[in-house]
Amino acid sequence: MAPSNGNFSNKDSSRDNHSLNQHRYEQWIKQHEITSADIYFYEKRMQTWSCEPTFLIISYVRNPDNLSYLDTISSLQNQLYSEWSLLLLTDQTLNHPAILDDSRIIQDDIKSFYSSHPKHKNINKPDWICLIEAGDMLAAEALFILADNAQRHDQWQCIYVDEDRIDDQSNRLDHRFKPDINIELLRSSNYIGRFLCVRANAFTNFTIDIGWPALTYSLALQSLDTFDRGAIGHISKILHHGDSRNDEYYENNSAAEILQQSLQEHLNRNQLKAEIKPGYERDTFFIDYHLSETPLVSIIIPTKDALDLVRPCIESLLEKTSYMNYEVILVDNNSSDEDALNYFNDLNTNEERVTVIQYAKPYNFSAINNFAATRARGEYLLFLNNDTLIIQEIWLDRMMALAIQNDVGIVGAKLYHKDATIQHAGVVCGMNGVANHILLGLSMKDSGYMNRAHLTQEYSVVTAACLLIDKALYESVNGMNEINFAVLFNDVDLCLKVSERGRRVIWTPHAHVIHYGSVSLKKKKPKKQEADSKVRAHNENLNMLKQWMQQLAFDPAFNRNLSLRNFYFTPDIEFTANWDVDIHDTHRVLAMPFNRHGVGHYRVIRPIELLTNNSKIQSAVMPNHDAPSDNDQYLIPFEVDVARMQPDVYFIHNGFHSFNIEMLKRNKLFFDFRQIMGMDDLMDNPPPGHYLHKHGYKDIKKRIRLALSFCDRLIVSTEPLAQAYRHYIDDIKIVPNSLDSSQWSHLVTTRNTSNKIRIGWAGAGHHNCDFDVIRPVILETLDKVHWVFFGDCPADLIQKVEYHPGVVFEAFPDKLASLNLDIAVAPLAYNKFNEARSHLKLLEYGILGLPVICSDIEPYQHLPVKRVKNNTRAWVQAIEEHINDIDASYAMGDQLKEVVSKNYLLDHHMDNWLSALTKF
Repeated sequence: MAPSNGNFSNKDSSRDNHSLNQHRYEQWIKQHEITSADIYFYEKRMQTWSCEPTFLIISYVRNPDNLSYLDTISSLQNQLYSEWSLLLLTDQTLNHPAILDDSRIIQDDIKSFYSSHPKHKNINKPDWICLIEAGDMLAAEALFILADNAQRHDQWQCIYVDEDRIDDQSNRLDHRFKPDINIELLRSSNYIGRFLCVRANAFTNFTIDIGWPALTYSLALQSLDTFDRGAIGHISKILHHGDSRNDEYYENNSAAEILQQSLQEHLNRNQLKAEIKPGYERDTFFIDYHLSETPLVSIIIPTKDALDLVRPCIESLLEKTSYMNYEVILVDNNSSDEDALNYFNDLNTNEERVTVIQYAKPYNFSAINNFAATRARGEYLLFLNNDTLIIQEIWLDRMMALAIQNDVGIVGAKLYHKDATIQHAGVVCGMNGVANHILLGLSMKDSGYMNRAHLTQEYSVVTAACLLIDKALYESVNGMNEINFAVLFNDVDLCLKVSERGRRVIWTPHAHVIHYGSVSLKKKKPKKQEADSKVRAHNENLNMLKQWMQQLAFDPAFNRNLSLRNFYFTPDIEFTANWDVDIHDTHRVLAMPFNRHGVGHYRVIRPIELLTNNSKIQSAVMPNHDAPSDNDQYLIPFEVDVARMQPDVYFIHNGFHSFNIEMLKRNKLFFDFRQIMGMDDLMDNPPPGHYLHKHGYKDIKKRIRLALSFCDRLIVSTEPLAQAYRHYIDDIKIVPNSLDSSQWSHLVTTRNTSNKIRIGWAGAGHHNCDFDVIRPVILETLDKVHWVFFGDCPADLIQKVEYHPGVVFEAFPDKLASLNLDIAVAPLAYNKFNEARSHLKLLEYGILGLPVICSDIEPYQHLPVKRVKNNTRAWVQAIEEHINDIDASYAMGDQLKEVVSKNYLLDHHMDNWLSALTKF
């Protein structure tokens, strides 16, 4: 596991989790590579700065012989922001040319540095001082990002960043996506890591007489104590790359002793009485706070019947709890089981520490606990589920030792399933859409991501299955919300209300309880009750999103780069945007294409890419309908996913599935961004024989009307489409189809390669009704021309023509060019669906210089092609004319290519797309 001093290890919670994490991280890296567009926005952003801060990078060269410091130097010399200097601290003079030839690099003896601080000759000149281990590297944008954040956060006195490790093969491994400042986690480990940036005026006032491995830790703690938690900034970007060559040093040299020295000084400065004990993992700590007082705790346990659960819960509590000053309030919610009632009566009569009270109203978890709280005599309330089992005598002592700290509001314990896997190790806001447990199902022996399963820390939420809170505080926030969160999310709401009061919510792995887990909620219910439960759950879900969207989307105890669909801290590669949500550089477009080929590429993916690459917009493209997740369910973003990205525009193509419509509806409910639908077919009027007619939604008109009712605009490819959809929506923009020059412009096709004219058709199965137009033409001309079919071909013709099966979309242009056609055909049956289509097929033929014979129909009226009526005689006659004067035919192909190249390449239509997507 990664030790708290910032060292990295290849180990993880399990091999499977590690492999998944690494695979996803490699994809995440590709998605977040810095681009020329990013640099453009960085340069624009710099123009708004009030000053250009300077950085002094201080690096300790522990082992000059391995030359690892050269990697650090190289990473600095490659910085996008150049206002830096480097101070190398060494035990011997370094004479490498990379140092001697760069005036920004100076050297000093490390002993001199420590002895002369804070009057060191190099310290007072910069605005910021960064500490980095020799061999470690900074991302090219690191200093710019640091400077930019420093401009926007005057209160920040020190800054830490996310990081990973680079091995000797230059592979990036072991991502460490960190939480925002987390005081209790910092007291448990140096999760800050090996890189820290500190304001120079603060640095000169801090004490640095401590060993280098603990210096970042010491400075972070001093910043916390000198200022407050708001003075420690966190940038959720991988800006620091740890050198694996440094790992060996940390693996062989425990930093615990000097880390503990800094930690003890921190506790002393805050007058915190506690003993620092070794943590479960190397170089981690357990702060055993002194239990200086033992106020009365009221332990509230709601139940209905469930004697098989509640009896062992009560008995284990009474037998194994060493904290003696407590009372138990058992709340009976309409029990009817005779054995349970007899047991409750016996407890009430014979056990002086237990009081049984009756709550005779319908089940409402929040109301039950609020009712019990009014009957509680204790200064503290501990809410405990009836399906828990006490297994550790000092569980409550350890929770109370935390709870009595002045700034602590709530304390939660570590809960296990009966199979010794984790049931509760903190709750992450936004997980699974609203909130859910993290590290669920992990072995109790496993330390988890960044050792977090074994470290005391702050979480935004802990479960009410075992939750300790000051009664006065509970009453001041009006307890649990009985109206909006009767059953679900009442603990989430409670914890967030407490956090709003500036009180910390702490989870400790040092208080253990068995929890069987939501037994009553999992029981089979009558159909009416089940239906009512679903409605209630839906409403409580909405209530959480309405009230706490910002907190759910940006949980400070989590990290915005981590997925909200996985309990094991895996990178988010599905719903992630490569823009900085904290500053608005330009229009942000969040897009969901219908698929990744064909229409999805032409109408969403490629226009978005080109606009992004040219710095006109910033974009994020979500998973496609044709790329479902492992369980064959389409990946649809949660509202919190969208809130994380904060787009200006949501652009969806052909979004008529029920989940698309529901998302459009909920986006309209929760957000104020614009929603745009894209369509380029007459979806509500497909002809007989078309795949949409056979397999499309029968209620497609209703779906279109409903989807567009939540949209601000519709983008289509043709004027007939705009006219057809005008009765659904007023704001319609026409952006004609065009070709991606990167796919098509370089292609060459060769003419006259055989003794017969090669005439061909490229199409898919859903064009069968169009193919029927030329079926008799093919049969009549087989002896005159060589027919070539690419894609689909009727079974009765496949032996009579040259047939090429379909290929993946990316290979389509090259394959079409390789057919070396002399003439291409584009038949379209006469119907309203085809009359509203675009001329895309002619563009694909035309960019290759192919002369085209096509149906005389609206989409094909405006290009230099041979248009014919849809009868066999006209088609045969047109083919014969081309055969008889092939040079004239080739000239027509050349003319068509010139028109397409001049007017119908996507690069020429970027302004149209930009206007359609961003101007309202």
